[in-house]
This record gives sequence, structure tokens and C-alpha cells, in this order.
Amino acid sequence: MSPSSTAIRRTVEAYLGEHPGERDALAGLLAALDRPVDATARTPLGPGRLA
Repeated sequence: MSPSSTAIRRTVEAYLGEHPGERDALAGLLAALDRPVDATARTPLGPGRLA
């Protein structure tokens, strides 16, 4: 089972709380998590898919 987009976002935000200078490096991931499609869904490859 893949982690949910919400769980990934919580983890990234917690990381950024400790390492705020990394926000630019993680901007693409955060943008993917903001899209209306589930970035972790096990569907055919498409825009924004992470897993």
C-alpha cells in the first residue's frame, strides 16, 4: 500500500520545519501533492504520479 498524499505532505512539511532552506528543492513534489488527482494512485502513468 502506498502512503497517502496527505501522509507524504505531513512528512515533507515536518522535514521543511527542520530544513526550511530545502523548500525550493521540494517545490515540485509539493505542487504534485496539490493537484486534484491522487499522486500516489496505482493507475497508469500520468501527470503528477509519484508512486
